[in-house]
Formats: sequence, structure tokens, C-alpha cells
Amino acid sequence: MIISLCGFMGAGKSTIGKHLANWLGFRFTDLDSYIEKKFGCTVSAFFAASGETRFREEEYNALSEIFADNGKDLILALGGGTLTKPECAELVKSKSTVIYLYCNEEALFKRLLKGKAKRPLLADKSDAELKEHIRNLVSKRESAYASAASFTVDTSVWSISGIIGEISAKLPPYQENGKY
Repeated sequence: MIISLCGFMGAGKSTIGKHLANWLGFRFTDLDSYIEKKFGCTVSAFFAASGETRFREEEYNALSEIFADNGKDLILALGGGTLTKPECAELVKSKSTVIYLYCNEEALFKRLLKGKAKRPLLADKSDAELKEHIRNLVSKRESAYASAASFTVDTSVWSISGIIGEISAKLPPYQENGKY
């Protein structure tokens, strides 16, 4: 069974994903890291060299590979924009249980401000530009996250154990056939 975590950058997909995988005894894969390893460059460098359209095509191919090779007991942290490509959204919904990790804009701003040096697309933005960037992208992506998700968990208040507990409580009992 595959559980895919979607949400905006900074919502906690990778952090929560690693902890959830450990708690459930599942494997963990971060889609962006998978793509970086496959192409030998960062997502930002891929974007800069090839553009978003080509990146989304390769993201779809990477998802197809992950779902084909890892069909059992996997937590998959999606990229923040993965579900904006309808083909990716359909593939993810058909092959996994999707959980939307919602985080309010103020909490996202604080998290991304603290770590923006690690995110090349954000590094040169002023505080005001960062807030506007978050606001614009969240408004464009939120419906894709919500429509793909089986349920939503609010990660705005950071308590990893509390978030894992909430996810666990919302997952139906695990069945022999690998489905939740």
C-alpha cells in the first residue's frame, strides 16, 4: 500500500513522511529526491535548464516508475506542484491513498523564511515577495491538493507525534490485500 503526502513546500511532507514511514514500518521515498538522483541535478537546476513543462513530464515518469517498483508499504512525499499536472494527480489518486498536509500561510512563511537559503527559487526573495509568492502559489494549488486527498491534516502547529497520531486515527484499518 502506498500513502502519498501532498501539500505546499514547507508543509512537512518529507519530515512527516519519514516519521510516518518509521512508525508504520513502511519505506519512504521523496519524489523530488528521486528525480534529483535520476537526473544528477537539483530540481531547481532541472527547472532552469528544461522548464516546468519538461519537469512535469519527467515527474509523471518518475511517479510511474515508483508505483511500478514500490507497490507495497511505501510513504511517498510528493513535490509541491506534482498534483497541478492532471495526469500526475490521476495517477497518484489511482495508485495511492493521498493525504493533504495543510499548513496556513503564516506558518509556511515562518518555515520557508528560516530555510529559504536551501531553496534556490526562494533565496533571493524579500520577506514581502516571499509572502506574496506563498499566497499566489497556495491559491493556485490548494484545490488540486484537496480534490486528490482522501483526507486533510493540519500541520500548521508543529507536533510531529500529534500529526502522526491524527493521520493514524484517520486511516482505515490496514487490510491483508495491502489497502487502507
